[in-house]
Amino acid sequence: RDVLYLMGGASHTEQKAFNDVWVFAETAEVDAYFWRPGIPSPNLVAGQAYSPYWIRITDNAPWSARSRAQCLVHNDSMWLLGGVGYAEPGQYGEWTTDLWRTRNGFTWELVTAKGLWQ
Repeated sequence: RDVLYLMGGASHTEQKAFNDVWVFAETAEVDAYFWRPGIPSPNLVAGQAYSPYWIRITDNAPWSARSRAQCLVHNDSMWLLGGVGYAEPGQYGEWTTDLWRTRNGFTWELVTAKGLWQ
């Protein structure tokens, strides 16, 4: 699927990291695949068939809240690795070396809790 994902990140204003996953519903087909009950749809202007919008598909993925993670697509899976969270407000925590995989953005599998990189 040609889908733009946004995962995790940090708010320096709130001094916290996130473990949410968003997709950009650029087309009605992407919207139909990811939309779930309770997700608000965009307000359409009269005569407008579709309006792209962001869908938060989870606000609490199983991986720890983090920013500065890396993500790539390989073998029909999306891979999330590393990153850093906040130990407490205003204090960055330890860098993570875990590796996670998903095929759909909803279901995540921990591949390894401790990678070889630092």
